[in-house]
Amino acid sequence: SIKKFDLYREGAVIVDRPLKQQESETLDNTLGNNNVQNPFREEQKKRRIDNILFATLSSFHRDINPFLDQGLAPPPIKRAKLTKKQREAITLASCGNASSDSVALDDNQNNNDDRNHNNIQKPYFFTFIGSLGNDRDRRHRDDKPVYQPPNFHARTHLKPLHDPSKGIIILEGQQFQNQFTDSDDPQRRNMTYIDLLTQSHYGGSPRGHAKYTYRFTEILSAGAIPVVIADDWVLPFRPELVDWKECVVFVPERNTLKTVEVLKGIGEEETCRRHKACWNIYERWLDG
Repeated sequence: SIKKFDLYREGAVIVDRPLKQQESETLDNTLGNNNVQNPFREEQKKRRIDNILFATLSSFHRDINPFLDQGLAPPPIKRAKLTKKQREAITLASCGNASSDSVALDDNQNNNDDRNHNNIQKPYFFTFIGSLGNDRDRRHRDDKPVYQPPNFHARTHLKPLHDPSKGIIILEGQQFQNQFTDSDDPQRRNMTYIDLLTQSHYGGSPRGHAKYTYRFTEILSAGAIPVVIADDWVLPFRPELVDWKECVVFVPERNTLKTVEVLKGIGEEETCRRHKACWNIYERWLDG
């Protein structure tokens, strides 16, 4: 049973026994130190505190104990709720196996089409809605520069990839509001960010000020495939439980501009299998 659970900013420490007073003080003091990477782990090494698991939202692999620690799932701000038909479009897709049946994602699509019986059909290929980090209004507030970490290029380099003709939507929030939600186009009007995700094969999950983004879990909830652009980020759960390589697409931050090229090289059947793997992980470990 868990004897102590302390959540602070970007992580949690779970201990399987009562802590001694000195250990408890070390835990409380170091968790509040934001200038140290995984400070409690360093203190654990120094003081030989045993049986402690560090669960973190935002750590590098080099900062954790690979035999004990694990990542946490970023809490979604907006969680998608798929319809039965949307769920079946993923779970019943054969992904190239002709012996299985599948359902088209869009109610207007023809279920008799052989392609729909093999792979999952969605109108958008790759989407990301959020701060892109290179808008002057975001970089300056009251004529004072706003801090941006050096790796914000994981977002700024996404902007040139925007290409609606190819199903690639990369927009700031207000841009999306103008071009979709408030649009005069009946196919886009009233569309929300979550609606866009449920109609996307891949959703961008680039790092921002932290190594993680809450979009990671939102993408999974929408039945899409996360494209993680966050070097060395510790993903949720122990690797013995979840093999993220079957689901997530990882793009090094330095290669952000090549993201679409990477995704195009995956192929329809592999994309279909990743959809199914991601949805299985979400249903088993994250739903609800």
